[in-house]
Amino acid sequence: MLVVAMLVAGSVSAGASTGREPVASVPYRLDYGGLLVVELMVGGEGPYDFIIDTGATSTSLFANLAMRHAFSPSALEPRELIGLSMQATMQPYTVGDITIAGKPALPDHAAMVLPDWKAPRKTPQGILGLDFLVRYILVFNEPDKRMELYDRAKPPKKLWRKWRKVKLVGENFDRSAGQLFLISGYIQGTRASLIFDTGSTDTQINTPTLQKLGKALLSERARRRGIRRFPDKIVDIFDEEADINAVIVGKVRAGNAVWRNPTLAVFDPSIFMKLGVADQPYGLFGMDRLARSSFAIDLGRRNLFIHRPK
Repeated sequence: MLVVAMLVAGSVSAGASTGREPVASVPYRLDYGGLLVVELMVGGEGPYDFIIDTGATSTSLFANLAMRHAFSPSALEPRELIGLSMQATMQPYTVGDITIAGKPALPDHAAMVLPDWKAPRKTPQGILGLDFLVRYILVFNEPDKRMELYDRAKPPKKLWRKWRKVKLVGENFDRSAGQLFLISGYIQGTRASLIFDTGSTDTQINTPTLQKLGKALLSERARRRGIRRFPDKIVDIFDEEADINAVIVGKVRAGNAVWRNPTLAVFDPSIFMKLGVADQPYGLFGMDRLARSSFAIDLGRRNLFIHRPK
């Protein structure tokens, strides 16, 4: 999804295993094509579906929600939003308090309003971005589908003691936008910088990464078998479609986590050019790497922890 605003040995219950109680605990689900979704209140009304998106620097709303409320334009300057395939300058609107499980999430928030997606694609009501996600440690317990929020100053370290650690690096690409978070990934031993983006359903690599892999890809026969059900298009936050190809590689490694024979999308998004990295091995680390695992996101300490049994 990637919206930049310019100007988890066995599953355990987080609260029970650490002695530290979460600030909030809410159910989550995978929806809208395989994305993380939680329910939030906006201006005291709801609940509304919000996608948890580590590739979005700010929390935004969709038009279907704005039409239910009389939001007023904010006094803030218009902001430029950059999706994978296009960009737009948009006026923020004052939407009031955004709350989760009765807890203040973003008080008196000003948000851009994004256009709804075209049918038959379902549209959520909003995107929960990094302006909120950096405030807490988030733990996603996959067996019971609950997201638990912890105080950043009190990390529940016992929870992920045996989980795979993936180090994150903050990067603002020499721009005034809020920073994104990168993972140093290794595709068949070739290093590529992957933007950590839970708003992307699939992990992607660009053409410069593919060119460095050379003959390291799996056989054509295996590749055809593995990508038979892989989508041939990608749709960005503005509902713009772009054609993609897919490849199977022998191994992807991020930190101490390894995925064998994964299918990856090959795509050169225009945002990479905007960020000045189009000629470098780059990609997106998407939700397909996390969907069947418990995991924890600690952006304050630049850590991602993944529960992947050996």
